Amino acid sequence: MDSQSPQIPDLASVLRTLAAYTPVRQATQETSFIPPTANPQPLDDELEEGEYEPPSAPISFPRPFPSQLIHPPAELPKASLTPPAAPPVDPKTILTWPAALRYVTKTIARNEVATTRIRKLIENQHQHERGWWKGREDLTRKQKDRIEGRKQVNEILRSVGGNFDGVYGGQTPEEDLAEIARYDKKVHKACIDMVRATTAEFQVLGIPFFDIPPSSIIPNPGKDMNPRKLGPGYEDLAVNGQQRLKEEDVARLQKKILELLEDLCKE
Repeated sequence: MDSQSPQIPDLASVLRTLAAYTPVRQATQETSFIPPTANPQPLDDELEEGEYEPPSAPISFPRPFPSQLIHPPAELPKASLTPPAAPPVDPKTILTWPAALRYVTKTIARNEVATTRIRKLIENQHQHERGWWKGREDLTRKQKDRIEGRKQVNEILRSVGGNFDGVYGGQTPEEDLAEIARYDKKVHKACIDMVRATTAEFQVLGIPFFDIPPSSIIPNPGKDMNPRKLGPGYEDLAVNGQQRLKEEDVARLQKKILELLEDLCKE
């Protein structure tokens, strides 16, 4: 019975037989993923949760080139939220009332030095005008007083039998008129000098319509001047794209801007 039962091989011989059929390359590939280290790393189940175990061998990285080094970025200028300022307006180029009004209210009216100077000029002008008018009134009153005094003297002389009308201490009406004309001529000359001085001040302060280039003004031809002799296009309001103003329009705009300055510079 023992001779007929199959012989059961032992476990060691079976394992040796199976190992002989295992490819050698597979074993090489499996072992190639394990880096050789002097101290083997512990298994995952040997580390506590959240614990990191650094490798025993230091890890080296390639050194970067100097151009690859990280430098702190240069501080960039902060972008301005305000729009760029518009270029300043040259008052010489202002030839329209809306542009002049905008320039005076936004530029001149906000300049304390300019407004103080303008206020002083206007006060001086008014003082001179009042003084000239008062002087003329005093002169006419003086002439009336002379006439009345002459009449009284003549009445006294007539009462004693004499008549010296027009002889004693008086002037003829023609002489009185000539005296007033001389005074008016002096006032006119003083007024022209004041206007020139004020215009020069306004040019320095940049008041529109007081420093317009001559090429932008159409002069009045005058009574004895023929406009045809001034050449073609003499009265054109625009030449080569440049706007022009008639001389009477310049005077009207100057008066208008003076009224505006008086309102803006009132104390």
